[in-house]
Amino acid sequence: MANFIIIITLGLFFHNTLHAFEKTDLVNTEISKTKRIEESANRWGLTTEQWGTYENLMKGEARYMLPNVDPLTVLGTYAKTDAERNMYGERIAKMEYNFTKNFLALSRSYHQAHDRLYGNESILALGEFSKKYGNNFSNSAKNYNSGLNKFGDRYVLFINSHCKYCDNYFKRIRSNQKIGTTIDVYFIGDTKEQIIDWGKRVGVKPDSIKNGQITLNQDQGQYGKYKRPTLPAAFYYDTKNGSVLSYKPE
Repeated sequence: MANFIIIITLGLFFHNTLHAFEKTDLVNTEISKTKRIEESANRWGLTTEQWGTYENLMKGEARYMLPNVDPLTVLGTYAKTDAERNMYGERIAKMEYNFTKNFLALSRSYHQAHDRLYGNESILALGEFSKKYGNNFSNSAKNYNSGLNKFGDRYVLFINSHCKYCDNYFKRIRSNQKIGTTIDVYFIGDTKEQIIDWGKRVGVKPDSIKNGQITLNQDQGQYGKYKRPTLPAAFYYDTKNGSVLSYKPE
């Protein structure tokens, strides 16, 4: 009889202990979930309620319509009032402003470091063109209008200041340019004064030169040596794999 009582007592003990462990695990899971929600919400400057709304939206239509979009844009898109929409719009504007400001600061540091380390050495060796494509490499290069605008990549444009179509060609490339890329403009047969006047005419700002977004250069005979076709001529230099491809702006 005593043994039977001991067995029952042990059974109740293990049952209660197991139940206590399960309850503790459940509490820990809830705490972990709450912490995750709070951290995610704080990261985007949202309340936990706003973050919950975002997660619910991503379980529905937004999951398919906005699969790779940040929480602020999702919430702003599905905002129920103008005030709510304006609030998210303002936050996005501030976020993008700060990002652009920091990215331009990085770009300035990058170009200053290059000048300090390498002096006047050209970032883009135009001699690589002839090695890849010979004297008529434009026929070998493929139009490459996808996968552009990666950090460190460069557009190379051959023009002159009195070319009929060159101004618009540059402006079209400029309108497609993203932060972190550079447009190297090489002028055929132009003086420094003509290059400066051209820059003013097309609206090249001093900050764009300072930030390394645009460089204005006198061609040193490369264009003629490679028997280039009629101006303007543009190329895209993918710095990651070293490929130089012909480019036509949209």
